[in-house]
Formats: sequence, C-alpha cells, structure tokens
Amino acid sequence: MTRHWWVVLAVVVLGIGGWTYSASRPQSNQSVSPSPSGGSLNSADGDQKQPLDPDSSGGSSIFVPTGQKIAVNYYQYTAADYQAAKEAKRPIFLYFFANWCPTCAEQEPRVVALMNGLSAQLSQVVAFRVNFNDSETDSQEKKLADELGVRYQHTMFVLNGQNQTVKKFLGKTSDSDLLAAFKKALLTG
Repeated sequence: MTRHWWVVLAVVVLGIGGWTYSASRPQSNQSVSPSPSGGSLNSADGDQKQPLDPDSSGGSSIFVPTGQKIAVNYYQYTAADYQAAKEAKRPIFLYFFANWCPTCAEQEPRVVALMNGLSAQLSQVVAFRVNFNDSETDSQEKKLADELGVRYQHTMFVLNGQNQTVKKFLGKTSDSDLLAAFKKALLTG
C-alpha cells in the first residue's frame, strides 16, 4: 500500500471514531474558515463569517458562506451560498442526503473526514449537504434536486468552477473516487 492510502485510512478511522449523528449536525451558524487577512467578517446578526481563501491564481473571488458549517468547506445547503460559490467559480460537491437513510448515515462521517483532510490544493472545493426526500427538505433543496434530475437520496455531484458536472455518483462512493473527481474539477474548471 502506498503512504497516501494510509493517510486517507487514518483520517477516515479518526473521523469515524469521534463521530456521532448529533455531532455531524452542529447547531451553530458560525463559520470558522480562515480569512486571507486573518480577520473575520461580521454579519448583521453579530455572527462571525469568514471568507474562504480565494484561488491563488486569482481565478476566483472570495466566497463567504452564511450557512450552517458541518466540516471544513462543508456546509448545509442554502441557495444563497450555492449561488455565491458558483459566482466565485469554486469547484462544488453536492451531497443529496436523507436523515433516515442508512447509506447516507454511513457515508456522512467519511465525507466529513474527507473534507477535513483535504490538501491545500483541493481545499478550493466547497461542499454542500442537500437534504432530499426527508423531514428537513425545504423548497430550495427540492428545486435544486429537480434542476439536477435527482431521484434518490445519496446522489452526489462534483461540479467544476464553470458549474459543469464533472462526475455524478449514486450510492456508496469511495474516498479515492471522490478525490479523483475533486482533482478533475480543479483541472477542468
């Protein structure tokens, strides 16, 4: 096995070991991503919002998420954050998740660990958990699912910075397949 595989395995094991369902759904709306200046932005309600670093090549603008943070660059979906990420030309990972789905419950800690362990290059990817076909699905999430033709929970899309689908996954997906799609999104967008 290569050294890379062991690092990914260690991240996954550590992520699964400390995960509980309630911990994967934080109650705070605070975003703690580092800002380029080291400071933070304050919203009107006093919550600190910090921008994700722009692409070092200058190819994307700063993206300031306002939604509930799940992991590093992984947020509960809001139409406003999704639109802002598209306008910033960020690669996007969409995970259509149902709160009753056992496959989703199994995949979620792996997605959290993956997002928390991304390399500096891959940290440009912004991920959104989109509630679908569950008790927390709202009209914005339903609209996005309809636009993308999603029929089942546990559907995942990786989009490049031009908002083009690089890869669509159905069902359980390996970390290595997700990482390969993230890399392709960075190269093609």
